[in-house]
Amino acid sequence: MLIAAVFMFASCSNQPNKQGEYVVKPGKNAKELHIKYSDDGNISYIQEYNNGKPDGMQLNYGKENIKNLSIVKDQKNNGCGMVFHLNGTLNNFGTYVDGAKTGWFYVFDNSEMLTGKREYIKVNGNEFLNQWIQYNADGSVDRAESNYIKVTPKSDTVKQGDEFVMNISLEAAFFKQYMIVVIGPYDANYALPKGAKCDTLRAMNFVATYKTKDYKKGKNIIRGMVEDLQPDAKNPKIINDRKIYFTHEFRVQ
Repeated sequence: MLIAAVFMFASCSNQPNKQGEYVVKPGKNAKELHIKYSDDGNISYIQEYNNGKPDGMQLNYGKENIKNLSIVKDQKNNGCGMVFHLNGTLNNFGTYVDGAKTGWFYVFDNSEMLTGKREYIKVNGNEFLNQWIQYNADGSVDRAESNYIKVTPKSDTVKQGDEFVMNISLEAAFFKQYMIVVIGPYDANYALPKGAKCDTLRAMNFVATYKTKDYKKGKNIIRGMVEDLQPDAKNPKIINDRKIYFTHEFRVQ
């Protein structure tokens, strides 16, 4: 639809608005297109508008190719976002919610080879790079350049009265010293209520086991945090740490 509208625009002789944009109005059942040209005559961007505001797809261009693509809603990126290399190949893509990166973003080199992925979450309302995985040329994980965890339950369904058991492992450590796991009543933004009681698990060889019978019938949600720790080399009273948060669901029959 965007490309078709651009061709429609090419045959028109309308003048730019105050922002230097040419406005294409395909019809009352379609959004407006605002097209801005750079000084060299190439397209700078194309933006969908609705009721006088950016609403929908936005394409930003470099000298020859698309630089990035996003979906704008209420002045923020919402939905799929893509960034491209200078040669036009995909650099990375993922999902935005209210302007913040959310979930896994996948990263490619300029020959379209997947080189890694990064997980973004919200912590206390702010965008947070939670964990990342880098890949070698053969597709295997480069653990030395990665930082991620793995949550492995004995079973995701337990019978009433049985113990729920899961292992939390730091598959690729950032500091490579030691870790602890904190499990508590975190909300969806990983904030703890005042005075909350948490379980703290100490790990052996970067693996901790959590066991509980404190659950309800039906769906249960466990939230926690892995702390990747290291005493500071210059000041042993300071402990450097990196946090990775997780959420896991299980059912009780």
